[in-house]
Amino acid sequence: MTNRIMREDLFYRLNVVPLYIPPLRQRKEDIRPLCEYFVKSICKTNNRKEKVFSQQALDKLINYKWPGNVRELQNIIERAIVSMSPHDLEVKASDIYIHPEKAHSPTPQERQLLRGMTLKELEKKLIVETLHTHGRNAQEAARSLGISESILKNKLREYDIE
Repeated sequence: MTNRIMREDLFYRLNVVPLYIPPLRQRKEDIRPLCEYFVKSICKTNNRKEKVFSQQALDKLINYKWPGNVRELQNIIERAIVSMSPHDLEVKASDIYIHPEKAHSPTPQERQLLRGMTLKELEKKLIVETLHTHGRNAQEAARSLGISESILKNKLREYDIE
């Protein structure tokens, strides 16, 4: 693989007017129009009917801390659309998969509580909280956790969660 070094003269020509674009987490007002753009593009590329976002789905995206940037938003939207039934016309909050540990940074008090827990206790706590968040809907909870529904059901039996 060759090193890709920008020609110095090209760099200086392009660097005449440096542009600063703040990260997505600092420009939440851009999320809605970006979502609309990505939905149109992704639906067209995948031969799907155009989708609209429910208010809850938009709220979920707007309230996310966005450690990544626009590319992460595009990936999340693409995953939601591709995993949806082709007949669904609305992207719901449950269709938006945001990795659980990225969605919320624990407070110092929460970190202190988590320190004394085993991995099994943490996993059980995450499963219980995710089920609660999704109204005990195993399919949505499994999708949110990034596991199959059968794995979730095995974990529910293993941890004796009703």
